[in-house]
Amino acid sequence: MSLKVFLIIGGLMALQGCSEFVFLKEEKTKKAAVAYQAPSLLQFELLSNQGEYASLLSSTSEEQTVLYLLKQGGYYANLKEPYRLKACKELATVYKKESTWQAGWLLAYSFSDRGSCITHKERLRILNELDSLIGLYPEIKWLNSANIQTLEHINYLKSRNALLKEKELLLENELQQSQAKNIELQMLLKKLKAIEDIMNERLSDDGS
Repeated sequence: MSLKVFLIIGGLMALQGCSEFVFLKEEKTKKAAVAYQAPSLLQFELLSNQGEYASLLSSTSEEQTVLYLLKQGGYYANLKEPYRLKACKELATVYKKESTWQAGWLLAYSFSDRGSCITHKERLRILNELDSLIGLYPEIKWLNSANIQTLEHINYLKSRNALLKEKELLLENELQQSQAKNIELQMLLKKLKAIEDIMNERLSDDGS
């Protein structure tokens, strides 16, 4: 075999090896992209895909599951009406019927302001239920605990605000009563002054 032929064959083999490496690299990248891609639940067909969603989450790593939840949460949080409220109600249905903790997590975090189908009290209850789960990811558990503390502090502030408003109403009522009594006293003083003036006039007339 001549040197020229050997070099040509060697070049072809090198090119084939490079192409296989590129192909494997591309396949690995595609698989990684698929692995970190949000599940089909993201497309909002929640109830019809909940089985696929549950199996997908159960077969992924902790890091991937957290990433799924963040992508899902961001998607739901940016939904416009009426889809936002619809998504909230469907998640609430899944959590109520299936007790899927991921649905509860998305429900508590993605619908915490506008267009929510749950109350502040229900959100706190869901987070407490999730916080009691054994084996919940440390990152999720830490975030839940922090949010529970925030919601409980909000409850404290609301309770304190309600108490302050109640005291304010009592003080306003007392002030109004004091003002009413003050008006009555002023009217009584005017009447007494008028009587005094009349008596002084009569005494003056009798003296003359």
